Amino acid sequence: MTMAFTADPGLLAGLKPGDKVSFELAVGDGGATVTAIRKQ
Repeated sequence: MTMAFTADPGLLAGLKPGDKVSFELAVGDGGATVTAIRKQ
């Protein structure tokens, strides 16, 4: 399953496709936004 979220590009620095991550979301009327992301 694939889900799309918005995120500040700075949060994605150092990550590449296939990396295992954990993240936090803020959910609002406009959808979900990644607010924090950590490489596992």
